[in-house]
Amino acid sequence: MDLLRQLKTNYPQLVYLYGQEEVLKEEIIKKYKDEFMPDDFNYIRANLEDLDIESLYQLIHSPPMFANSKVVVLDDFDLAFKKKDIQEEIINNIDGVAKSMTRLLLVGKGSPDKRTKLYKKLNEVGVVVESKFLTTNEQYQWLRRELRRRELIMSKEVEQEFLLVTGDSLRDLNNELDKITAYKAGTDGIITIDEVREIVSPSIESSIFRCVDALGQLNKEDAYKELVRLFNVSEPPLRILSMIIRQIRLIYNTKLLINEKASLDRMRRELRVPNFVAQKLQDQSYNFKTEELQRSLKSLRDLERNVKTGQVDAKYALELWVLGKQ
Repeated sequence: MDLLRQLKTNYPQLVYLYGQEEVLKEEIIKKYKDEFMPDDFNYIRANLEDLDIESLYQLIHSPPMFANSKVVVLDDFDLAFKKKDIQEEIINNIDGVAKSMTRLLLVGKGSPDKRTKLYKKLNEVGVVVESKFLTTNEQYQWLRRELRRRELIMSKEVEQEFLLVTGDSLRDLNNELDKITAYKAGTDGIITIDEVREIVSPSIESSIFRCVDALGQLNKEDAYKELVRLFNVSEPPLRILSMIIRQIRLIYNTKLLINEKASLDRMRRELRVPNFVAQKLQDQSYNFKTEELQRSLKSLRDLERNVKTGQVDAKYALELWVLGKQ
């Protein structure tokens, strides 16, 4: 976000982008394209895995064709930290980028080893940016900016429901807001909580929340429907299991904090969740007894161990666990 603000006045010659939030990385790349308006000859996007050392050198150092600058984007830059020859090539030649007419954007996904010579060199010569998922406050800022731009209106309660249902990914937030925008075209633009629940495709986190909530209300049918929905979108059963364990643990810890008469603000801090999620966890905890949550956590840990050791099939075990809850 800081870099996007910086790009209003200054475009660094070399930028290394890494992290999970793909939309922010693509937005930065688009800013460079729009600023320098390169044609097909002077905008090059390549995968590092497809380049040999000589091609890499030529890509970085060859002058632009009939223009003052060119933009080069290298994807899958994580590979550079794994191959010694590529590391050495980049370290030996990266100083030249600052003196060239090339704007070089290096794009990776995983977190780099900051102790390596390559990382230190990139940090010295250019700008290194981690593209993280937005914080809750940043999500609110982004959502409210988009609502104003699209001439849509959400109450605070509807905003909370929208962010809870869509999850952390900015791509998902934007896609789901596009659907709502199309749905509300030609209307007063006021969005209700029922419309969010009807239109928005729930994230895995939201489905896990609903599954566990249904179990707490002794509604095995709805809990099973949410589980099947997750299976149908090819969510790995082991990941579903891990997230159910996390949700039960959050509810259990919330229950303990309620027993200590903790404030909502303390719950938010200790559980490391936004205020509205802490409130929903508090509401959800009233559906369970402390002993019941303890038993559920134990049975889920046993189930996870059996799945990981190959004793049971994860999907089958999850179905039995959900249907067996009383």
